[in-house]
Amino acid sequence: MNRTSQQRPELEQALLSLRRAFLTVGAFRFFINLLMLTLITPGLFALL
Repeated sequence: MNRTSQQRPELEQALLSLRRAFLTVGAFRFFINLLMLTLITPGLFALL
């Protein structure tokens, strides 16, 4: 019983850090996509 009460905060901390990593990666990908969109789209319109 004592062992499960010790593991619970560790599991919660691991899930929080995993969630933070996913949020960071998602935000990074969003900004990269936004940058690509703003850099490439005017070039595509110039070709038309």
